Amino acid sequence: MKKIVFVLALLIGLASYSQNGNDVSVERVIKTFYDGFNERDSVKIKLALHRNVKYQKLEDVFWIKAVKENDISEVIKSIMAIPKTTKFKLEASDVSIHADEYIANAWVKTKFYLYDSYYQCGSTSFQLVKEDDDWKIFSILDHYSKENCKEQ
Repeated sequence: MKKIVFVLALLIGLASYSQNGNDVSVERVIKTFYDGFNERDSVKIKLALHRNVKYQKLEDVFWIKAVKENDISEVIKSIMAIPKTTKFKLEASDVSIHADEYIANAWVKTKFYLYDSYYQCGSTSFQLVKEDDDWKIFSILDHYSKENCKEQ
């Protein structure tokens, strides 16, 4: 009996320690978004986005941090307009996901490289919603900086 209780406790502990299915699905959507960005693929980017997505960026306005809302279609157009000769990569790391059955939050640390040289770092907060069994990003808040970053 003690062995059965021990095995059950071990299995419950392992199950609670691993990622759940929603976490994996949310991470897949975030990866699709970043892959689309890096590949300059507007279809892939839009595949990850909710139809009513909001994109905001924390910016310095007269030495004060301010949240500025941007039109996501304009952001996508600007990504697509980058010449193919411009080599860049946005890397996501330290992805932290909190999800329940229908809503999720993902916090992502990022590093941006331009022509293989470290350029800036930042963080992105994604809010996602599950509709018809598909996760979609409905809110993005970015902050990037060249200061207070460590190239790793």
